[in-house]
Amino acid sequence: MPQQIPNPYDLIVHSYAHFQDPAVEAVRRVSAELLALAALRDELPSATLPYVIIEAPRINDFMSSPISFSGSSGGGDWSDRAAADLGCGAGEFAAGLAARGARVYGYDSSAEMLARAERDFPSASYPNLHFIRTELPEFNAPEPLTACFALHDVVNHLTNAKAVRQLFENCYAQLEAGGCFVFDVLTERYARAMVATDLSYYLAEDLTAFFYNTYKAAYLTAEITLFLPVSGAVADNLPVTGTLWRRHELQIKQRIYKISALSKVLNDSGFRAVHWFALRHPHAEVLRAELPETADGSPERELRLYCCARK
Repeated sequence: MPQQIPNPYDLIVHSYAHFQDPAVEAVRRVSAELLALAALRDELPSATLPYVIIEAPRINDFMSSPISFSGSSGGGDWSDRAAADLGCGAGEFAAGLAARGARVYGYDSSAEMLARAERDFPSASYPNLHFIRTELPEFNAPEPLTACFALHDVVNHLTNAKAVRQLFENCYAQLEAGGCFVFDVLTERYARAMVATDLSYYLAEDLTAFFYNTYKAAYLTAEITLFLPVSGAVADNLPVTGTLWRRHELQIKQRIYKISALSKVLNDSGFRAVHWFALRHPHAEVLRAELPETADGSPERELRLYCCARK
């Protein structure tokens, strides 16, 4: 009998490392940080399209050759600044900001994700890093924030448009004057790329996973079947030899929002400047090549877009 998980992210944390490319994740994290730092210095690049393309040609040595634009480069100083990482997951991005001097508040709805974050980044080593469990639209920081981040499709995971509006309004209210809100979103093009091969699988020594993806009426749904090894007392008390596996059924649903609609909600929430960016790196180019191009200048021709909005 498969086990149903009330919060699917509580289980995904156990297979977290399998589904992330460290090089790609490094590009995303540093790109978001660069956008925030450039915005705080009024150095965001100007756009000739509705969005700006940022090139990252050398993904494997990205950390030693970071993206730069308008004279800015990554790994900036965050001393005396407060930031929120919304949907912080296992805490890598939040810990990076804290290591560079920021007071960071990491928020997530998954108890298991936060438990891993606190294990990997303990308060003894990161005294200015705090992890808090909450529903993201309802987060409440203890001080005015210089920056809010919502990375790794957090906005897409909020499938209720009212929750997205609440999140944007809450970020605006808790940012200090001139502060910035940086997030990324998946586009319809990404959703169609995912369902182009609707059934996929992943095999590892400690994990077997099957994915069935569908996209309908702006909702991208992943039906996931996970087989994870059982250990401890449960396995010890059963008359079996070899590895005992347990089957888990999960559903991850994301909503694909129009970029124009998100921009309107940001403006309605009070943000005075909204900028969109597309990051180019080899992994994204491979996926992009699998689908026909859309009209030039349309943000939806990209797979993922970053937004930087200033208060």
